[in-house]
Amino acid sequence: MLRGLFILSFFLVVFGLGFTAPFIMMLGYLWADIFRPADVSYLMGYVPIGDMLAGGALVTYVLMDRREPPRVTLLTVLLLLFTLWITATTTWAVLQVDAWIAWNQAIKVMLFALFIPYVIRSRIQIEGFIVVFIFAMAATFLAYGAKTFVSGGSYGSNLGISNAVYVKNGEILSGICMMAVALIIFVMKHGRIFPQSSLVKLGYISLTIFAIATVIGTHARTGLVVLVVFAAVRWFVGRGKVGWAVVYVAAAFTIVTFAPESWTQRMATIINGAPAASEQARTRVRLVQENPGEGPELDESAAVRLIMWQWTFNYALENPLGGGFDLYKVSRAGNERLLQRRAYHSSFFQVLGEHGWIGLFLFLTMNAVAMWYAFQAKRIAKKRPELTWIRDLSTALITGQMCLLAAGAFTDMAFHPPFYYIFSLAICVREYVRRVQEPYAAGSKATAAVALPLPGGVVAGMSAGMAQMQAQHTLNARQRP
Repeated sequence: MLRGLFILSFFLVVFGLGFTAPFIMMLGYLWADIFRPADVSYLMGYVPIGDMLAGGALVTYVLMDRREPPRVTLLTVLLLLFTLWITATTTWAVLQVDAWIAWNQAIKVMLFALFIPYVIRSRIQIEGFIVVFIFAMAATFLAYGAKTFVSGGSYGSNLGISNAVYVKNGEILSGICMMAVALIIFVMKHGRIFPQSSLVKLGYISLTIFAIATVIGTHARTGLVVLVVFAAVRWFVGRGKVGWAVVYVAAAFTIVTFAPESWTQRMATIINGAPAASEQARTRVRLVQENPGEGPELDESAAVRLIMWQWTFNYALENPLGGGFDLYKVSRAGNERLLQRRAYHSSFFQVLGEHGWIGLFLFLTMNAVAMWYAFQAKRIAKKRPELTWIRDLSTALITGQMCLLAAGAFTDMAFHPPFYYIFSLAICVREYVRRVQEPYAAGSKATAAVALPLPGGVVAGMSAGMAQMQAQHTLNARQRP
């Protein structure tokens, strides 16, 4: 009860302050979207926090803060097209009721992502968005990491403080945690909201340790893949490669030394157990197909992914426009009893099955364009010392996006908010750099205009005038006492 009253009080303060600045209302919605207060306290389940904050952000923006709207970028158009397309595929979804329920959640994510660049424009607003995301996630991985230190964690267990999908699913949680780590590294170096003190840096380092401990505690094999992807991408696109190499060696040694034996054994199955599991799965598939209704059930394994991917691919060949949200619930086809209601085990196959080849093309293109924006901003920032923070933020966005893609390759998270936060931040960063570049570009054009060749008479007149000014200056200097 007290916890619910505290969260409710916090919400009321944020909601009240939001009427003085729309971006505060936006940050409040971000907090509610990640923290999920309704999952933490039953009292908050009676208050539509998300809807109130989203509506408040829109109203206050329209009434108070419509200056300097962002341009319509390619990524904005792709987000809009993807939003329209998933709406269209829902109209012909195989499971109409389930599909519209899932659409209701996904459409909120899309519209919020489209709206973010209109409110988050300045450096302090961009940093505020990142800090709120980090601390909203910290509520999960501080609890999860602490329990991992005590118990070692286990696969399939929920050690967080809520029942949100991203907390219960270790693969999704691993990707989001390492995305948060990439952003923590950025704010630890360039943050302005909190002072650049040793105590603040120690706090950020502690958050990083707990986030990595959470990845270990999930016992998800995808978590190990995400850790490797994070290290590789951060090393290749970042600076200080020697220092980071030392950090990686020390971190790897610490994990191998102190990780629980259950984690080590599960990670070993990536190499040792996969061939046997695949052969076992193929045998069971054959038995089910030969004896429909009598074959053995298929245990959860890496082979299930391959089988489900094949089913989804074949479905997309027969239904190129997709089957709508929650298609996996009808994955029981013919004699494939073992695939009944199995998840896609991949964000890419999730989009392919539910929204067809057009949906997959839009999803992949959005990811490619967002990464291109980050690399482009990073390239421009290298030439401008005052944009050093943009360079490092671009590195964080690239690293975080690759972690999400690595996790998404093995689990269904195509419509989880973090992907679209990355897209929105990519637009925000691109537009910020454009606004900074415009005066610089205008000055360069003015300089170039002065340097243009002029007709001979104009040049002669300018030379004579300059000579006259110089003579007058010399005469005045001589007349001074």
